[in-house]
Amino acid sequence: MHVTALAAIRGETQNAPCALTDEEVVDRVRGGDLALFEVLMRRHNQRLFRAVRSILRVDSDVEDVLQDAYLAAYRNLAQFDRRAAFSTWLTRIAINRALDHRRRRARLVLLDPLEPEIAPPDDGQRRARVTED
Repeated sequence: MHVTALAAIRGETQNAPCALTDEEVVDRVRGGDLALFEVLMRRHNQRLFRAVRSILRVDSDVEDVLQDAYLAAYRNLAQFDRRAAFSTWLTRIAINRALDHRRRRARLVLLDPLEPEIAPPDDGQRRARVTED
């Protein structure tokens, strides 16, 4: 069945969000139809998940980074200048957030080997000997 026939059966019109290009959806979101941002998220979620997952490997980290990337894209939508496709712009945001997350995680891991070298806390015995004299 033809795509427009399916759209007609579903009750969708030419102005329906699924019929709009990314750039048209961006324009409508910028114009105040904020709920349409969900259309962009749904369209690109699988691609972004795969891109971020290839960097982070842990699904819970991927989900956190994706949420952060979507928020950043939403907040900075006015900066999308169409020099690249919206999908490229959004993917770059997600990848940058994933790389930042990985760098922060690596710094935390590097601190772990230092823990055994830190002197254990004084248990009070040394202080007790000093005061007995």
